[in-house]
Amino acid sequence: MTTTQTRIRQTVVTLVALTVVLSAFGYAPVGTAAAQSVSVSNSPSTTTAAPGDTVTITTTISGSDINGQGMQAFLPTGWQGSITDADGGAPNPTSGTANVLEVIWLTNGTYEVTYDVEVPSDATAGDYTVTTEGSGIDPNTSGQITDTTTTTITVQTAPDNAAPSASFTYSPSDPTTGESVSFDASASSDPDGSIASYEWDFGDGSNATGATPSHTYDSAGTYTVELTVTDNDSETATATQTVTVSEAEPSPDMETSVSIQPASSQTFVGGTTTFDLVVDDANGGVGAYSATVSLDDASIAQISDVDLKGSPAGQTTNVAIAPDGSSVTIDAALMNTADTGSVAIATITVQGGAAGSTGLTPSVSALGNEQGTSYTVAGTSGASLDVTAKSTSVSIQPSSSEITVDQTTTFDLVVDDANGGVGAYTATVSLDDASVAEITDVELQGNPAEQTSQVTIAPDGSSVTIDAALMNTADTGSVTVATITVEGVDDGSADLSTSVAALGDEDGNNYAVTGTTGASLTVTEVVVGNFVNPVSDPDSDSQYEDINGDGNFNIVDVQAMFANLNDDAIQNNPDKFDFNNDGSVNIVDVQALFFELIN
Repeated sequence: MTTTQTRIRQTVVTLVALTVVLSAFGYAPVGTAAAQSVSVSNSPSTTTAAPGDTVTITTTISGSDINGQGMQAFLPTGWQGSITDADGGAPNPTSGTANVLEVIWLTNGTYEVTYDVEVPSDATAGDYTVTTEGSGIDPNTSGQITDTTTTTITVQTAPDNAAPSASFTYSPSDPTTGESVSFDASASSDPDGSIASYEWDFGDGSNATGATPSHTYDSAGTYTVELTVTDNDSETATATQTVTVSEAEPSPDMETSVSIQPASSQTFVGGTTTFDLVVDDANGGVGAYSATVSLDDASIAQISDVDLKGSPAGQTTNVAIAPDGSSVTIDAALMNTADTGSVAIATITVQGGAAGSTGLTPSVSALGNEQGTSYTVAGTSGASLDVTAKSTSVSIQPSSSEITVDQTTTFDLVVDDANGGVGAYTATVSLDDASVAEITDVELQGNPAEQTSQVTIAPDGSSVTIDAALMNTADTGSVTVATITVEGVDDGSADLSTSVAALGDEDGNNYAVTGTTGASLTVTEVVVGNFVNPVSDPDSDSQYEDINGDGNFNIVDVQAMFANLNDDAIQNNPDKFDFNNDGSVNIVDVQALFFELIN
């Protein structure tokens, strides 16, 4: 401290000399009254800190009628600090850290100096003193005036961490193989904190975490279970116990077989049939199972749907049909079935794909009753399926027709190759251009029951959808199921197409619809000469005998033909006015028209 005090005295002497120089230029020295004084105080006077903390101290220094007012803060040995606010004074050092901090002012007055004191991270517990000295030079005697204050910093270190204790129980005390054992480490504790983690080694190669895990042992034996607990300060403790596991008593023998029923069935190409997957002899019902049903030849038939029996919970069921329909795997649990006897657990829908025969084979990987006891599956039996070719196409007939505007014509909806008649169907006939023609009426064939038939014509006449059932038609060959009336609306052409959603025979078996054929319609509007109305075809022979468009065919039309023989309407439609069918329209056709009239 002597060296530092000498340094500040030297600084003060320099300041006194500076004061003399200033007085030569008219600046009077600090007053010469007898009340020379200096006082210093620290805030806080006492404080508490931990190793590594920073303590901020504010020193208030007041000087009256003195020269070279200054302040020094002496830090404990090995400690360092830095001035953060010198309140207009000249700090030393000007930056960085030091063990002694000092500030000098050119004029006396009251100042507040703020500085940070760094507590070393390796400081031991105890009281440490920061000594602060304020000083100045008496201008009358050139003697030094001082005042001293202190701040006591009490360093407190964290107490040593106490280790935790590990303890656990388990239940049941005499577990058997396959039985769930519950472990509970909630009795573990930490005297000065908390347990942060629990780690378990069950002695059979299995591990777990958490305070209350469960574990199942697969084999009988004695196992050493070790619990390791870690507290919030990373201290650990362990506890071990031995768990003796005995072999579980064998379950009573529950044997059954699984079959597919019926043992044989038949369908046709595109048709469907169903088979039941059956537990032949249940004892306590069926609560859960995993099974697969496979088709020997997926080109003959495909599995298309599965209906689970016994109302298994949605969360505990899974049905996976192979993309090619060759098999289905079923997992189901939480079922409620009949307790005894033959129990159907699933109904499987199979659709015919091609003519031929295929077998269905079941396999069962797990099967248990409603109490959770497993069955022994002594055997399985499959089924066979014969698929016959029952298919047909559907067409609209005739394939083409031609009418004039406002004229109507009919088309038949035809099942081309019936085998067993037509008992029911759903079909739609559509016009691709409703501005040319529109569907106006439908007559159902085969006498379907009124209660089981419905005809819906679109508001714009562009389509009609027909649902019909309980029909009685010819058993074989081409069968007309509906006659559709179409009316010409405007000059142009339109195509008729059909789509069939369902088609069955009179026994309720499905037809596979192999294809559909549509038809075309041409609507013309021909007005000859200056007549108001278009020509028409009274006898529907595709030629226009009603030349003047009055709706009648008589001698006046022969005259109209003669008078307008070269009219564009006639010459541009030669096939409609070529009454002698020689490929051209001329005066001879007038004679031919007359001959047609009188005959």
